[in-house]
Amino acid sequence: MTFIKGYTPWNKGKYYTEEEKRRYKIKGFVKGMVAWNKGLTKKTDSRMMKLSLSLANRHIPKKVREKISLAMKGKKKPKEIGQKISKAKMGHLTSDKAKEKMSQSHKKNPTRYWLGKHRSEETIKKLSKSVKKLWENPDYVKNWIQKNLIKPTIPEQKLNDLLQKTFPNEYKLNVLGDVIIVGKIPDFININGQKKIIEMYGDYWHRNDNPQDRIDLFAKYGYQTLIIWEKELKNIDNLKVKLKEFCNA
Repeated sequence: MTFIKGYTPWNKGKYYTEEEKRRYKIKGFVKGMVAWNKGLTKKTDSRMMKLSLSLANRHIPKKVREKISLAMKGKKKPKEIGQKISKAKMGHLTSDKAKEKMSQSHKKNPTRYWLGKHRSEETIKKLSKSVKKLWENPDYVKNWIQKNLIKPTIPEQKLNDLLQKTFPNEYKLNVLGDVIIVGKIPDFININGQKKIIEMYGDYWHRNDNPQDRIDLFAKYGYQTLIIWEKELKNIDNLKVKLKEFCNA
């Protein structure tokens, strides 16, 4: 059924061979198949088709985008829909040709995102400011940790084992964000009355960080902070001496 003047259905004049029919039947595309527009009215169906065509052409007028934005604000996708999408995408493999196209596209324009727009410097600053503000909210941080299934890294696990053996019942691994200080999650927090923090810095991920920045930040709230680098785990004896000096100070 054509709802848009001049629109030609994608399958007009297409005929399936017996082999194609057999394959589609096996996959379940014929037997028991439910039409995507079942239960929709003609008016709604027409609107969806118009929107689909405009998306396909990568062009949506500014006024339409604003209307869509206003209509979608405050709405959440039902869990059932999310589960169906996840199930449909499960096992889907991207072809090498598609990967190559995406790679070339990103190389040509790393800042490109959907609808072909670019993030200006002003937009980047606004996004950064809004994200930092969100991370100052402990509830947001805890929800983020739960949704992303955050787990301790291997270096954090090794240091935790060492702390529990050397200083039992003194320090707790804080990977789940039980203690959050101005949006920062300390790796280890003292649970025996002392305001002391131990941070594990990975050699790669923290290679450009200045440990003193973190020490000064927590010092504003009365905490003493010790920074342990991943490479220090290679010499346990020296690390024990460093930990004892900090913990017994």
